[in-house]
Amino acid sequence: MLSSTVDRPWPVWDQKEEQALRDTVFSGKWGTLGPSAMRLASEFAGYIGVKHAIAVTSGTVGLEIILRGLGIGYGDEVIVTAYTFAATVSAIAMTGATPVFADIALPSCNLDPGELEAHITEKTKAVVAVHVAGQPCDMGVICRTAKKHGLYVVEDASHAHGSEYGGKKTGALGDAAVFSCQNSKNITCGEGGLVVTDDEAIFAQCWRYHDSGRQFDGQTGLGTNARMTEFQACVLSKQLGRMPGQLEKRTANALHLIDRLSEIREIVLPEHSGFVHSWFLFQILFKPEYMGLRDDWIKTINENGVPASRGYPNLAREGFLAADNRYFRKTTGAKLDYAAVALPNTDLAARSAMWLPGRLFLGETEHMDAIAEAFYQAKKAKGAKA
Repeated sequence: MLSSTVDRPWPVWDQKEEQALRDTVFSGKWGTLGPSAMRLASEFAGYIGVKHAIAVTSGTVGLEIILRGLGIGYGDEVIVTAYTFAATVSAIAMTGATPVFADIALPSCNLDPGELEAHITEKTKAVVAVHVAGQPCDMGVICRTAKKHGLYVVEDASHAHGSEYGGKKTGALGDAAVFSCQNSKNITCGEGGLVVTDDEAIFAQCWRYHDSGRQFDGQTGLGTNARMTEFQACVLSKQLGRMPGQLEKRTANALHLIDRLSEIREIVLPEHSGFVHSWFLFQILFKPEYMGLRDDWIKTINENGVPASRGYPNLAREGFLAADNRYFRKTTGAKLDYAAVALPNTDLAARSAMWLPGRLFLGETEHMDAIAEAFYQAKKAKGAKA
């Protein structure tokens, strides 16, 4: 094992979060659209560059609220990728809508814009673009295709706090977006999320759904309670303040590691030019002829003190979408045979992706060198097994 310890503590916090929590406790205002939640929403909207944000209980619930706010439900279809966390697909299903899988582009593992039109039907109402690992999707093409067919574009920016595409922050590129603030994310309060939009009408509908159906005109409609507590909001406000500096450090370290690993022929390193990457994850793909090495390399890298893991599975092959899963079928009425959907690039990514967590990139240059050494150790020990 390498002598250098490369793992980083996460979450990062200090007396600012501690004092904010103490102030909240003694304020007696602990929830229900309190001043911290409202201030956080305003701060985050300003950071993203949109007019509106809503602080909610989780990214998963936030995505469901957006879809409901767009009027999407039973009988509708939503195009999404199968290379994402299960919550993205679950949120679609929880509205009653049917997820329709399009394939991804490699090596980004984001939605392939060229796949969109083949999956659009008269039932299609929206596209959910997931910015995997923090690398933005090709939003220019996605948005143009969606506009041509009258579809909404929803960004799942759960990995992409601080990412940019075309000079705009992720979250400001589609009709609405959701950010997760779960414990591993680039800003966190343990659990939580933020819904953002520049559209007044979408904001009003999302607000109603998150605030127990309360509408701005005083009437009550259909809704749920997804309001963020003051404890979550006051912590996130402090987390947001330190995120730009963390992003700068993550980027410098990621680029250094890319340079150090550039001679390893077995792997494809992350793309990083032409956009701003949040580096929530440092995602590596093994080339097809070397995919059989992945698990052995992960084991050796872990043994050398560097936390590494597999990427996402292909959700189309997972049990909760199986034909005999009565809960999913009853919720959506979907009759699709997901196991039969051809997603060749998604299958490749599921078998070849390896992740390093973004917290590692808050270390120093010598820690990046130690990570690189762990990779070269894996290559030396397991390289002959291709």
